[in-house]
Amino acid sequence: LYPEQRELLLSDLDGHLENAIEEVLRFTSTTTNFRRTATCDTTIGDCAVKRGDKLVLSYAAANRDPEVFTDPHKFDITRKNARKHLAFGTGPHVCTGARLARLQLRALLKQLFTRVPDIHPVGDPQWLRSIWFNAIIRMPVSYTQP
Repeated sequence: LYPEQRELLLSDLDGHLENAIEEVLRFTSTTTNFRRTATCDTTIGDCAVKRGDKLVLSYAAANRDPEVFTDPHKFDITRKNARKHLAFGTGPHVCTGARLARLQLRALLKQLFTRVPDIHPVGDPQWLRSIWFNAIIRMPVSYTQP
């Protein structure tokens, strides 16, 4: 999808992999939406929120916030603040498995790109149908047998 970013990643896998994972998490937002109930009266921006109001949190929108991320719709594995994403939530509701997920992604991608560096998609992915989560459930790929 982003061949220049892929080439950059493969040019220095150890140097770029950790930040590339953070940029993928920011760009794709594994959790897209969540709902919370306001526990007290407050204001968000210029909108009054009353205790008991139901709020929809859009992690996908937050991860593309132009006040946080310069050129937020651009995929850039060298983005300095990529880790500021909210893909795993934040505060008391942060995903307890976030560290493990990062470790698994690093191990998986390091092995994949080391052993099969020419792997690439050859068709459209099949996406999970969900209003809460963003995931590919099937993606055809091609590669040269190692």
